[in-house]
Amino acid sequence: PPRRHPSSGRTLPALANSRSMKQQTSKGLVVAGVLNTLGVLALTKGFQDLTLGQYFPELFSIWGLIGVMLWGLCYLALAKRYRTAPEVLVVFAVEKFFYFASWCWWQYHHVSQLPTMWEENPTAAIFYSTYGPGDLAFGLFFLGLFLKARRSETRVEAD
Repeated sequence: PPRRHPSSGRTLPALANSRSMKQQTSKGLVVAGVLNTLGVLALTKGFQDLTLGQYFPELFSIWGLIGVMLWGLCYLALAKRYRTAPEVLVVFAVEKFFYFASWCWWQYHHVSQLPTMWEENPTAAIFYSTYGPGDLAFGLFFLGLFLKARRSETRVEAD
């Protein structure tokens, strides 16, 4: 019979796999958290330059940027504990898909502003050209991480 961990009841091979998965995936949550928090601070020069909000005030006003940072802090807070509440990863994915959808909407309605942005504010132009695909990638990452966590829960329960 397989050896089981005394407190979790998981078989030892399953425990070893979950440890390596935790280390790999927590790095993704950390990267997302750092991009959301330090990224906002870098793009706004510590909230001294709020021109991002001029192009999409409904989403990137100072309050919206603070919200982006709060999401980043949530990713960081769950980075080492995502297995305790894997459903939160679905919330993270939905949030990222929302930002991707907002980027699609903005691109459809305002893409003609990008050439001017490249001349006047290249940093904002880079941001508005790339934040959507980045959020889509992280949304898929969060969703995949949720599915992996659920599969490993199911596998451990079956043992």
